[in-house]
Amino acid sequence: MTIAKDAVWAGAEFKAARNAIYLSQRDMAEVWSMGKNGERTIRRWESGDTPLNPVAAYCIKLMLDTGCREENPGLPMTSAEFKAARYALGYSARSLALEWGMGENGGRTIRRWESGDTPLNPVAAYCIKLMLDT
Repeated sequence: MTIAKDAVWAGAEFKAARNAIYLSQRDMAEVWSMGKNGERTIRRWESGDTPLNPVAAYCIKLMLDTGCREENPGLPMTSAEFKAARYALGYSARSLALEWGMGENGGRTIRRWESGDTPLNPVAAYCIKLMLDT
């Protein structure tokens, strides 16, 4: 199943995609290293109580396209490793943010992750690792 990268998803589509790769909310949170509140966050995305994170939407689309269900691929990732992965993929911070649909200030968010000013989003770390591996 190929998904358009620019498709805007709501919680119902995210839930259908998660079910298509046979992961429960808890398993998805564990794969993405989302911590103790990860399952609740996913439940809120799917119910529409919280807007769906655009990086999560991009990542699950990539998981669908590649058939990936693998466990956490070596996380946690450091800020420096994330930056090196972004460079290896040929993205600027701004272009990666645009690819992931993070909005106007997404490049700034990525730069903050890389500088260590803001904790690295575990879903972003998983997604960039998956992008490197495909």
